Amino acid sequence: MKKILFILLILLNTQSLFAKMRESSIILTSQGVEGISSSTRFKKAMIKRIFPKFKVVESSISSEGESQKVIEVKKRGKLFLVIYPKKRDPFRVGRVDIINSAIDNRFDFDIGDRYRNIFIHKKIKCFIGVEENSKKVYCKDPKYQNFLFEFSGKNSNGDGTLPPKGVLRNFKLTKIIWNLEE
Repeated sequence: MKKILFILLILLNTQSLFAKMRESSIILTSQGVEGISSSTRFKKAMIKRIFPKFKVVESSISSEGESQKVIEVKKRGKLFLVIYPKKRDPFRVGRVDIINSAIDNRFDFDIGDRYRNIFIHKKIKCFIGVEENSKKVYCKDPKYQNFLFEFSGKNSNGDGTLPPKGVLRNFKLTKIIWNLEE
């Protein structure tokens, strides 16, 4: 009887996992977002073919006083990805910001996890953001070469300065940035 219950629980959990995977259709691995590469065209129609179950819209983001065209991938009003063009070749994808945890994430951590659960025992390089991002901390882990991890939290040192490790450990992961230009 215990074996049958155990098998049923495994089957239910597996079905739940597969349902989540089918629901999201966005898979993030250490190689990046499945379906996108540095040769992927930065075009709404191309991104729509990669993510057919999502709403794909062209938009613009203002950063450091400049407006930049982006492609947003959404579902049910929630933003999942923001896709940027390459700087040197604006017709190709150059960067993807993953901002929603409701994806099939193959990392050992997820958006919303605290720094202490992700990097506390690792030697990684962290730095503070600039201008409108001066309250955010960005970390780079050699294990994930083309990724940058954005953390937010209350910084007792104030804007523009890196918080002490004891404070940083409570910051939450708010964005995973995949850079295809490196």
